[in-house]
Amino acid sequence: MPTSRQFTPNQVVAILGISPSGGGPTNKKTSAPAGGGQDPLGLAKAVGQRMVYESREAFRNQEWNGKKWPERYPNQGQPKVNVAGIVSDLRQGFKPAKRRFVARPALEDTGRLIGSITYRAKGPFEVEVGSNVPYASLMQTGGISRQSVSKSVRKNLAQFLRDLRGTKKGSKKKGQKRKKRKKGPKDLIAQRLGFLFSVEQLETQIVPRQFLGVNEQIEKALAKSIESYFDKFGG
Repeated sequence: MPTSRQFTPNQVVAILGISPSGGGPTNKKTSAPAGGGQDPLGLAKAVGQRMVYESREAFRNQEWNGKKWPERYPNQGQPKVNVAGIVSDLRQGFKPAKRRFVARPALEDTGRLIGSITYRAKGPFEVEVGSNVPYASLMQTGGISRQSVSKSVRKNLAQFLRDLRGTKKGSKKKGQKRKKRKKGPKDLIAQRLGFLFSVEQLETQIVPRQFLGVNEQIEKALAKSIESYFDKFGG
């Protein structure tokens, strides 16, 4: 799966130097072994493919190197309300999707991020793995996400909450009291979204969820790849 895709400095990238001695990852540059006919980037490509595979497995298993990823909004109780995702839907004029109200899978929405992970063999013993999605680094390392809350977002939110509660705009007459009822999950959802009517920007704390780098599986695969490469081509 060779690629010419370029990564810019603000995009998340894992660069791995491969030690021909079998000593594991290194930053030291080395020259290719002598040999005729073989792909000089063959080893780097094999390692890059493995690193991409492990990164995508992190999304599927919701963990990296045996450490489980935090669920969406880890400090929030039930029902889960993905406020940032809901704002994104409302900004596009969409009704909030059902996936906005579940704890997992984290970092999975449109599939853009997981689908963007790829590699580039930079030399016989150096491979670059990363994503060119602008928010990839934020998802990997954590930080603050900022979204505009426009008038149209608030208008669409008001309609969503009316639909959620089963009420119509202007259905309550002046002086009329609403019947008291026991509060349920829909009321909690409304409470967790209500503050959006009074803000112009939503700030969300993104917790780190690693999906790029070198884990134990990659280290084991790397050792086998190096051994097989030099058994085949010599050095």
